[in-house]
Amino acid sequence: MRAYLKSSSNCITLLTLTLMLFTAGCEMPAVGTSGSSVGGYVHVLGELRAEQREDMDKLFTAVETAADELQYKVSERTKDPIESRIVGEDATGRKIKIVMENTNPDRIELRIRVGGGDKETSIMILEKIRSHL
Repeated sequence: MRAYLKSSSNCITLLTLTLMLFTAGCEMPAVGTSGSSVGGYVHVLGELRAEQREDMDKLFTAVETAADELQYKVSERTKDPIESRIVGEDATGRKIKIVMENTNPDRIELRIRVGGGDKETSIMILEKIRSHL
C-alpha cells in the first residue's frame, strides 16, 4: 500500500474515491433566500428545513394562510411559543406536516415534510409561506 501511495496521482485518486464513497447518496443543500429568511433551506432525509427571523405568532399566521390558500385539509393546529405545528393533507391525500420550533431568541426553525419527502412541493410551500411574511 505504501508503494502505491508514493505516487501523488495515486494518492489523489485514492482520496477522491474515498470522498465519493462517504458522500454517495448525500444531497447537497439547495440554497435560496427571500424575505426575512436567515439563509436558504436544506432538504435532508425527506424534510425541508429553513430558519426564519420572525416571531412565532407571525410565522404561524403565515403558515396557516399558506395552508388555506393551498386548500390543505388541516387536521391538527398546535400553537405554542416553543413549538407549533400544522398537520393536514393535500387534495391527493398526501400528509403535509409543518413544524415551527423556536431554536433561539431571534430564529425559528421551519420544517416541512410532504408525503414521503417530496422536495419540490416542500419548496413550493416554503415559498408560499415566505410570501406572507
